[in-house]
Amino acid sequence: MAEDEYKKIFAKNLKHYMTSQGKNQMDLMRDLGLSSSTVSNWCTGAKLPRMDKVQLLADYFHIMKYIILLWNQCFCLF
Repeated sequence: MAEDEYKKIFAKNLKHYMTSQGKNQMDLMRDLGLSSSTVSNWCTGAKLPRMDKVQLLADYFHIMKYIILLWNQCFCLF
């Protein structure tokens, strides 16, 4: 899979978990100590986070990190 596809999947998954848990970009910035450009780049699919940040997000949303990185199926399973 091309890197651009991973970026799209990650952005889609991140936005899904933000919405499902009532979080917005400001919440992630404040709660996790991230910059606005970092969160924006992830949400738009411009960049992928480093693995330490993937783990930080997975812990924050109480999910396994592979789910936020790769899950591209029906979210109704979770």
